[in-house]
Amino acid sequence: MKTTHFLAAILFFLPVGSAIAQSQEADSRALNAVINSEILNEDRDLVIYLPDDYHTSENRYPVLYLLDGRTHFHHATGAVNFLSVYGKIPDMIVVSVINVDRNRDFSPVHDASIPTSGGAEKFLGFLSEELIPNMDNDYRTSGFNVLMGHSFGGTFAVYSLLTKPEVFDGYIAISPYLHYADNYLVKESMVSLKPYMKSRKFFYMTVGDEPDYFDPLEAFSSSMSEKTEGTVDFQYVKMLAEDHASVPYISLFNGIRQFSIPRFRKENYAFQRLEPSSSPAKII
Repeated sequence: MKTTHFLAAILFFLPVGSAIAQSQEADSRALNAVINSEILNEDRDLVIYLPDDYHTSENRYPVLYLLDGRTHFHHATGAVNFLSVYGKIPDMIVVSVINVDRNRDFSPVHDASIPTSGGAEKFLGFLSEELIPNMDNDYRTSGFNVLMGHSFGGTFAVYSLLTKPEVFDGYIAISPYLHYADNYLVKESMVSLKPYMKSRKFFYMTVGDEPDYFDPLEAFSSSMSEKTEGTVDFQYVKMLAEDHASVPYISLFNGIRQFSIPRFRKENYAFQRLEPSSSPAKII
């Protein structure tokens, strides 16, 4: 595995032997970071949000990875904080991935009308081979990863499940643009979806009052039902009181509730991975 380094001008709360360096935002739970990606051949900005008890406990935490991170950081971390305080979900680390070229990174194949499109394979490689391994190395993560994406980011979430289902355990796909490239991912889902016997998955998909999206999403839902044989906890919700701009706020709040503490315990979906390790990373 390639070693990837996070760079920052000022260092705070740096784990011993860490490959990650951070600068602290006004909110002491939010850390700015920069990862140099060899796969993408560029630096990528991140904001990493830590649970309130991260520096005073030895707990390990699931991680929520946000696409379009600058747009969704505040409402996502607010939802995670609120729901975890009231015991509805486990505490979570949130990693916001800031965009460079979302048309490039989130699109599964090239489309002549979008000159930089078709970079999803590399972007997924960046997440799976560089970002997530470094987060797992430098933070007390539990091994349970959730991906959230809206619109083209939702397209990428579907692409990730179809291409590398081992990377994420849960997906929140909000108004995914599945009619991209003549319904490319809908067609691919009919071939690539399968039962996930080794690690049951969650997939929460929503759409607002966006009629152009309905047919592709219905077709993808049918593929999920037919091909995964009940091994994906799949929900598709139409939120017809919302539009493309408002649907992410409610969808993310409801989506992360799918990872509730009682549900983990009842179904035994990876809750055991939330236990502290015998040798957690030290904080100085």
